[in-house]
Amino acid sequence: MARDGNDDTDEREELDETDERPKKKKKKQKLPREHRHRPRWHWQLLGILMLVFGIAWCLPWVVAWTPLRQQIVGMALPNLDGSAQIGGASLGWFSSIELTDIQLHDRQGQPVLSIASITTERSLWRLALNRKEAGTIRVVRPEVQLVTWPDGSNLETMLRSMIKRPAKDTPRKPSAASFVVEVIDGKAALAELSQAPVVDGKSNAPPEAPRAAGTIEKMQAKITHVPSADPPLAMQLDARMVPAGLLPANIAAANSAPLVPGAPGTVHAEVTLKREEADGAASTVRGHVALKAAAAELGPLQPLVMRLAGPTRLGGIATTDLLIDWGHDAKGPTITAAGTADAQRLLLANATWLGHSIAQLDSVRLKPDVTYGNGQLTLRLCRVESDFGSVEANGTIDTVRLADANDAATISQAAGQDFELGGSIDIARLAERMPGLIPLRLDTRIESGRLAVSLRSRSEGRNRRWEGSLLASELVAVHAGKRLDFRRPIQLSVVAQAQPKGLPTGQLRCTSDYLTCQADGSPTDASASLEADLDRLAADLSQLVDLGGLQLAGHVRAGFEWRSTRPANALAPVGLNLATGQAPPAGQAGSISTLTADGHVMLDNLQIQWPGMRPWQEPRLSAALKLRGAASGRSVARVDEASLRIDSGSDHLVVTLREPVPGLAGASSLSTGQIARAIANIPWRVRWTSN
Repeated sequence: MARDGNDDTDEREELDETDERPKKKKKKQKLPREHRHRPRWHWQLLGILMLVFGIAWCLPWVVAWTPLRQQIVGMALPNLDGSAQIGGASLGWFSSIELTDIQLHDRQGQPVLSIASITTERSLWRLALNRKEAGTIRVVRPEVQLVTWPDGSNLETMLRSMIKRPAKDTPRKPSAASFVVEVIDGKAALAELSQAPVVDGKSNAPPEAPRAAGTIEKMQAKITHVPSADPPLAMQLDARMVPAGLLPANIAAANSAPLVPGAPGTVHAEVTLKREEADGAASTVRGHVALKAAAAELGPLQPLVMRLAGPTRLGGIATTDLLIDWGHDAKGPTITAAGTADAQRLLLANATWLGHSIAQLDSVRLKPDVTYGNGQLTLRLCRVESDFGSVEANGTIDTVRLADANDAATISQAAGQDFELGGSIDIARLAERMPGLIPLRLDTRIESGRLAVSLRSRSEGRNRRWEGSLLASELVAVHAGKRLDFRRPIQLSVVAQAQPKGLPTGQLRCTSDYLTCQADGSPTDASASLEADLDRLAADLSQLVDLGGLQLAGHVRAGFEWRSTRPANALAPVGLNLATGQAPPAGQAGSISTLTADGHVMLDNLQIQWPGMRPWQEPRLSAALKLRGAASGRSVARVDEASLRIDSGSDHLVVTLREPVPGLAGASSLSTGQIARAIANIPWRVRWTSN
């Protein structure tokens, strides 16, 4: 029998009624008081951490997309004397850092440096965790607008607070960070000013426009710094030089055909630096430079040379292959240079180096092989060649002793090893290539002439022998259509021999059309004579060069003789010491020798006049010196007789010694004050007669 839907309901009701089991109530579990609110603090802490993480995560984006990115330059370049701007930035914790369109301007708003982009290889979080590993930093298309003047530049002015030298007692510590900086397609435009620009002060004169010198283009550079490597710092540079006003594909100088068609000359340089630590001494820095240039223009370097050496004009094309090492240790600086350097169509003007002269040379070739260290300068066949002559040097010189040398013995000791110097110069080409070096008259030119110079030092046992010569020959000039033939302009030769102890010996010979001079000297026998024709010298020189108001006239004759003979076993007291004015202790004696000295000077119709000085005119003047006494070693031990007579027209001056002077030992090393006191103690007699 079918059942309707109400049957189900009835059955459920019946089951409910029959189910009489008691139902259990669920009891809530009570937690300890200290754990009742912990879930709420977990959520709060998690929220704070998520907020901090979110801010930190978004912080690079906030800096990149807001004006806060401008603070990046301020952090990298503190105290910048100018302004900086970053056009765009891409920052992220897990992506590389990229800054674009970076501009640096000086205080006047002139551009100094612009960079297309700077990109780091490492991400921001890796740089934050390890600052000592910076990775590779790429600088793309940097462009420097460098303007120099004799004592500064716009770049130095803008960064002057950063490049101040630290105090000597606070040496700069080397950086411990490792990094690689790559410069891609860089450019430097160089210009110069004759004087520093007026910045803070007021000037009525209009500002000077910088004169462009050229550009250094296509710069590809790489700087690697790894403290644990050897060397820790290495740099490489490749670039090309373009003078001002010329297209990059043209290396032609003004008004001249190009040497080689095609791209401008290239420059390749490699530099390494390392610091060496010494036990108990300050650390030293040593460097190495390899410089190679192929047909590189020198014009763009003019502002840099001007900054280092004052007002300069520089031009030409250079090809170099040089190796230079330098350093500094406890004994002083050291440097070594070797290689070759060639220059064509060289133009150089510098008041400090060349005065008012301008060097214009077709070619110059340098072959240096130089080492300097511990005061010793060593030249190993160094040679300089040019289109007007060449010079060659080989040997070692003690520069410290040479700088302090005050006598022939010290000078001979300065060249402790053999040394040779030789050169030959074409005087006519020198006057043509370096106008102004020889002050020729406007209507005078030199047609021919040669100057040869030689100097040689060599050891002979314990002694050292010097030989030198200066020879001018074949000098021919034309003045106002008149030929001037100088048969013997000058011929000079010197031979000297220095002993470890004792006075040097030698001879000098000089012959020319205007001067004859000869001298022979030794500790026991010396003589010298001189004869000069100033009338002929002035007449010929005035046709050749501009004397600048100097007037010469007259004849000069002079002579001097020194004789010292030592008797056998002659011992006598040395006598009075000029330094103290007292006689030596009793019993002090020394080997002495008799001494005679005679000298004379004769001036006829002498006239010397120089602008700004009082003229000196002497129709006839004669002077005679006579001395008799004794010598001890290098000093005059005793003077028995001395006189000086000067006659000039009707004027006569006679100075004689009234009585013998016991001795003058030590006079060779007296100061000016000691000599003055000694002269005051000598019993002179002076007689002057004049009409």
